[in-house]
Amino acid sequence: MPKLVVGTRTQAPPYEYSDEKGRLTGYCVEVLQACAENQGLDLEFRRFSNTQIWEAMDRGELDLASAAIYSEDRIQTVDFSVPLAYVPYVLLVRKGTTGVRSERDLEGKELLVVERSAMLSYAIARNLRHRSIPDYEKGLVGLAEGKGDAILVPKFTWLYLSKTLPLSRLQAVSTEIYPERICFAVRKGQSTLLAKLNEAVFQLKSSGRLDEIYDRHLGSLEQSQLPFKRAASKMAVVMVPALLLLVLFAQVIWTFSLRRLVKQRTSELRLQLGKREEAENELESTIERLSKALKEVKQLSGLLPICASCKKIRDSRGSWQPLEAYISAKSEATFSHGICPECSQKLYPEYHAGEHGKDAESQWVLKSQASQGSLLPGPSGWDPGRP
Repeated sequence: MPKLVVGTRTQAPPYEYSDEKGRLTGYCVEVLQACAENQGLDLEFRRFSNTQIWEAMDRGELDLASAAIYSEDRIQTVDFSVPLAYVPYVLLVRKGTTGVRSERDLEGKELLVVERSAMLSYAIARNLRHRSIPDYEKGLVGLAEGKGDAILVPKFTWLYLSKTLPLSRLQAVSTEIYPERICFAVRKGQSTLLAKLNEAVFQLKSSGRLDEIYDRHLGSLEQSQLPFKRAASKMAVVMVPALLLLVLFAQVIWTFSLRRLVKQRTSELRLQLGKREEAENELESTIERLSKALKEVKQLSGLLPICASCKKIRDSRGSWQPLEAYISAKSEATFSHGICPECSQKLYPEYHAGEHGKDAESQWVLKSQASQGSLLPGPSGWDPGRP
């Protein structure tokens, strides 16, 4: 198999760079070398700037690039391997800079970005004012010297270069840009080479060798942040008990308040329950009185067969009863007997024979008594002339 021409950068630590002795190294370079060893590939590395790599890829002079950030605009000319790692970016400004607290504050600021990098596409997509730089080292130094307002740099690149360059005037804003995938970039149409590289990456991952390479180049930079983590751990020793006490105190207050609220609500419910029981008792008493009254009510209804002559009524057994007896049996009514004036004249005419000769006062008394239905004594006891 012929040699594969690989484009790599010399100023993109810790992914690909030249060490103190001029040897090509870095996380992506070492992973690619391990993949070539796994698949029996023969590699020829050529060192370029970032711009030169992509120009060479456009001209078809390179078979692959050892490190490339995945982006939609690049898939037109290259194919990407499976991710080798994820690259978080940090936003850096000069110390004392105000008004830049996150990437949302970059509008109107001049952003330093590497030529033909993923961050250049980022700045163009958001219509940010920007200035191109050849690599991150020159960009960081330029920002420290007063060029531009901010720069977006891979987090591990910043951690690496901050150890070797005079960058004490710079500070990172407490925000991280969404991580990007870093991969191998293969010239379009090299499907066989891409498949071999992906297979090799999976085998390195399975064997644990990929993790070893990661720890050597990137993990060591993560360890450099441990002093801060140790300080945070010491603070946690003091803060955690204090927070626990605070939580406990808050819980006690909450429990006390809850108990008082429950007591208050219980009293209100008991009062409402007492009123409801009182209303229910009153309702039951009313229902009882109405039921009792209903039992005492008797009604006459329907067609009553009554004699046209003597006015007796026939009951359900066929017996003929006097009108008074029938009504008294079927209702609560009682009778008191008297004689109306018409019946009195009819039954006792002899007592009314001299009615017209009486004086006006006697006539008025008799008529008044008759109209009121007063009981009249029998024939032997009544003297019409007696006052």
